[in-house]
Amino acid sequence: MQYNDIKTPQELYLFMKKNIKYGFISKIDNKAYKRDELNDDEFYDYMIHHGYYLQTPEELLKSGYGLCLDQVELERDWFERHGYKVYTYHSNYHNHTFLIYNEEDAYYLFDRSFYIFNGIHKANSLEECLDLYIGLQKNNLKEPTKEIVLTPYEKIEFGQGFTEIIKHFKEELKDKIVFKL
Repeated sequence: MQYNDIKTPQELYLFMKKNIKYGFISKIDNKAYKRDELNDDEFYDYMIHHGYYLQTPEELLKSGYGLCLDQVELERDWFERHGYKVYTYHSNYHNHTFLIYNEEDAYYLFDRSFYIFNGIHKANSLEECLDLYIGLQKNNLKEPTKEIVLTPYEKIEFGQGFTEIIKHFKEELKDKIVFKL
């Protein structure tokens, strides 16, 4: 199946599962980097902060590698082209981004990039969907934290680096949602 032939959110999820790997293409050397394939977390961290750039949906489809940021923008592209209302959020815990879409009277957390959230999770309201996400985070805490902060955001400018994007999220002081744990 080709991207342009996808008709449903479930088909999009399966397409991404088959065709998109978690990682990134470096602007330094044009190579793909996946943390689980490297034995050097310092090198990976260096490359993500200096080599990562946000790909367009077309670039992601071609490369087959994307972080949550890239994958959310591909998801946004598909959902908006098909008339869905979408909401995107950044979580300070794990620097994770995710998408929620609205269909009829339900809201769905759509996540393909973070293994503990993989799937399409249904809720009755946007607030319930955010609570569902926080519940998934709480059940999988690997580091102690007292709060999780979600920042709603609109599209990010393609080509920006990881550090610039995270700085943007930290500076977006309005509309933050703080969940005390």
